[in-house]
Amino acid sequence: MRKLIALVLTMACLAAAARASPLLSIQGKKFVDPNGAQVILRGYAIQAKMPPFRPLSAASELDTIADFGANVIRLHFSWEAAEPAPGVFDESYFSYYRQVVEWAAQRDIFVIIDFHNNAFSRWAAGGCGSGFPAWASLSEAGLRTSISS
Repeated sequence: MRKLIALVLTMACLAAAARASPLLSIQGKKFVDPNGAQVILRGYAIQAKMPPFRPLSAASELDTIADFGANVIRLHFSWEAAEPAPGVFDESYFSYYRQVVEWAAQRDIFVIIDFHNNAFSRWAAGGCGSGFPAWASLSEAGLRTSISS
């Protein structure tokens, strides 16, 4: 898990460094830009809870969000997509994720990386939810039996 978190944080830092817009910081209870001006975040959650875990297929899909006045997306990060088997990382998911962050930056949309899970895992909630992969949940065989019954 530490390796996964390190990879995601590294990816986020690289994407943030490439941004044309300044990064935000927190002063008290406010987000502020480098000049100290308050920034109000307005946005949407972007997520896909089922394979292939890629909610956006083109940069232009973020244009509508920007046109509605949004300046932030909460981008779901799926552990199940990133590490489908113990110690096996899906580099295509990381590339996809990095691409979405870059698309957002090109539109001056901030990204909040969301290590979100619903009901612990779709494997523990009858097929609904997201988060832990089956292999990191209870026994994979036991879960598949309970989901199909």
